[in-house]
Amino acid sequence: MFGEVIVPIDGSELAAHALEVGAVIAGVNHADLRVLAYTRGDDKPPLFLSVSDQVAEIARRFGIEPTLTMEPLERFVAGQVLAEAKARPGSLICMASHGRGRTAAYFGSVASEVLNLSAGPVVICGPQYVPGRFQLEQKGPIIVALDGTDESEKILPIAEAWSVVFDLPLEIVTVLPVETANELASAVASGDIVESGYVGTMASAAGELTARLADFEVLHDEHPAHAIVVEAKARNATLVAMATHAPTGLERLRRGSITAEVIRHATAPVLALRP
Repeated sequence: MFGEVIVPIDGSELAAHALEVGAVIAGVNHADLRVLAYTRGDDKPPLFLSVSDQVAEIARRFGIEPTLTMEPLERFVAGQVLAEAKARPGSLICMASHGRGRTAAYFGSVASEVLNLSAGPVVICGPQYVPGRFQLEQKGPIIVALDGTDESEKILPIAEAWSVVFDLPLEIVTVLPVETANELASAVASGDIVESGYVGTMASAAGELTARLADFEVLHDEHPAHAIVVEAKARNATLVAMATHAPTGLERLRRGSITAEVIRHATAPVLALRP
C-alpha cells in the first residue's frame, strides 16, 4: 500500500508514539521507515542523541532498519514535511500532534497544517494516544465517522482498503444531536423511517467491496467529537478514520474542527483526510 512511511519527530515522548505507529504500518506493508528530525542549530547535539535512542529502540523492537535524517528547522515545518512526501510518491506521513489548547489546532500546529495541505491521508497520534494501543493482533475495529456529506465519505474507500491490508473489522458511525434523535424516534416508532438507514447503507456498500460484514452505529450526542472518541474507546478501536471539512475563517473560530477535536482526545491514532 505504501512504499515508505515518513515520521517527523522532535525528540519528544509524544513524537516517539507516532514513531511506534509508523513502524507497525511500515512492517505490515513491507515499506521503508524514514524518520525526519527537525533541529535548530543550537539544539542539534542533544536532540540527535534523543532521536537516535528512539530510533534504535524502534529498530530493536520491530526488527527493521529505519533511515534517520537530521533536517535544519525552517519557519514552515509543514512545508518541509510535505516536500519530503512529494519527493517520494506513494509514501504515508505518520506524525504526532501535541494539541496544545484550542488555538494550537488553528494557528501554528504542524500536524494541522500538514493535514490541510496534504494530497492524501495522514495518520496522527494526539496527546491522549495510549502507547501500544495500535495493536493489530487485538483486532479492534477501524471506526469510520461519517456525517452524511460527500466530503466525509471520501475517507470510506481508504478505510476499506486499510481494513483489508491490516485485517481489521470496520464500524461505520454517524452522530445525531439528541434533539434530532428524539424527533427521529417518533418517526421510527411509526414506521416512517429507519434511524440507521444511512450508516446501514454505507456499511452494506463497504461490505460488498471488501467481502466483509461492516458494523454500523448511530450515536446520540450534542458534541460529535465526544461521541466518536467515547465509541472508539469503548470498542477498543485500533484506528479512527475520518475526513475533515477544515472550515476556514470565522466559521473555524466559531465551531472548530471535529476532526481536530477527535485527534486531541482519542486514545487511538486517527487516519485523517482533507478532501
